[in-house]
Amino acid sequence: HRNLAAVQAEAADLARRYSHLVRLRVGEDESALCLTYVDCTLYRVRQGDAIGGDFSWVLVEPELEGQFTKWNNNAGAVLREQKPV
Repeated sequence: HRNLAAVQAEAADLARRYSHLVRLRVGEDESALCLTYVDCTLYRVRQGDAIGGDFSWVLVEPELEGQFTKWNNNAGAVLREQKPV
């Protein structure tokens, strides 16, 4: 879980740096090229009874409003082309 938190922080930093460079080179109006990284939270959850249960880790992120195309999933599958709506 510590490695995951470090990777999440690095990804957020890279997205901020990339978007800053886009604004410098392309201009402030070209927000379509900028990245926004969705922050996530890691929870430690007790499994079983409250005294002797094992723990699991759960990664959650806020639900986004609007319509989006999910290009990959947690199992590693990648969508190669967008399906017509």
